[in-house]
Amino acid sequence: MRKANLHRIRSLVLLSVLYSVFAASQIRVGAHGGVNLSDIIPPPDYPMSDTWEMRIFGFGGIVADCHISKQWLLAVEINFIQKGIRIPNYAWGLSLPGHTELTANYFEMPIKVRYRFGAGPFWWYVEGGPSLGLLESGRAHTVAQAIGEIPYTDEVREVADIFHDFESSLNLGLGGEYELTSAVAFTISGTYSLGLSYSFDNYWAKTHSRGAHFSFGVLVSV
Repeated sequence: MRKANLHRIRSLVLLSVLYSVFAASQIRVGAHGGVNLSDIIPPPDYPMSDTWEMRIFGFGGIVADCHISKQWLLAVEINFIQKGIRIPNYAWGLSLPGHTELTANYFEMPIKVRYRFGAGPFWWYVEGGPSLGLLESGRAHTVAQAIGEIPYTDEVREVADIFHDFESSLNLGLGGEYELTSAVAFTISGTYSLGLSYSFDNYWAKTHSRGAHFSFGVLVSV
């Protein structure tokens, strides 16, 4: 409970600082979406960790950025993003042939400092910054083949309790921006997300999420 309250206090302070910065700057808002290559990494000596498989999800959200200078920008995103892995049923503790797909749904807020370079209307940029995710739901989708007296199984269960309610990560990326007009720009980006907090809540210890995000977006000056 104390840890959750501390996360909320930090989030409120951070939002207050961001509001002050954005209120004094030229602002652009927009939307973006793309794919997330998600993985969860256990310790090297973790039993059966070599059987865990990466999964691919879609993601999307809204974006706002402001110019600190011509080259430097501050960007904030609010995304709905899914993370998870695919594991054999025996690694999930089930005596069934087949696999289980674990999915965690997050509302995530990345905050990025962006440096862009070029002469316009096309700019390259590099970016980096922290991200805080709030768990919305979690589920396990188990599929098992029919063998002998064991029937075919296709079951979805809610398992939000095995995931942490909050997840923090560090994002590093690069991308490009094309200014169609002085008020409209299109973006393309690739980001690597490095999980800083544990993914599971006392279920599998010391596991961290990893992800590669690829997205397209549009920004409009307001």
